Amino acid sequence: LEAPVQVVAEDAAVGQPDLYISLFEADVDGDAVEYTVLVENRGEASAGGFYVDLYLDRDSAPAAGGTDYDGFAWISSLAADSYTLVYIDLEGVASGDRSSWVYADPEGWIAESDEGNNVAGPLDVSVAGSGGSTVEGPELTISYFDAASDGSYTYYQMEIANLGDTTAYDFWLDLYLDA
Repeated sequence: LEAPVQVVAEDAAVGQPDLYISLFEADVDGDAVEYTVLVENRGEASAGGFYVDLYLDRDSAPAAGGTDYDGFAWISSLAADSYTLVYIDLEGVASGDRSSWVYADPEGWIAESDEGNNVAGPLDVSVAGSGGSTVEGPELTISYFDAASDGSYTYYQMEIANLGDTTAYDFWLDLYLDA
């Protein structure tokens, strides 16, 4: 197995990532809201391992490091000069007008060349649904799935969310290769 490797001088300046939210949209269907977020890395280095958090019913931008988010997505890696689309779904949102914000890397794990462009909002949405959970019992969904391989081993990372109104017990997760 061969791979190109760039060697730089010990005192060489290495660029930083720069996360930027360039699109923030929402589609409403009853009491469900699907948010679409386009996160770009406009920097000179890749950004690895960060969350994109969604905040609902905010009058102002959320503060860094907040834990009171309403939805999230995990980005395992974002190369320099690239982008990724993120989808965050909220179910059972109460009827009314809602103000939404999104924050890339709210924990500040990624040292960036510009930390001031990681927040987008407010995005106003009108929800006309019932506002209560329409799912009785457990309702499992895979909200994140990613894989990395070195040729010999493959590492899978996934997140399973329960959108229902009760705890799910004793379930299987099957993985099918080349299906």
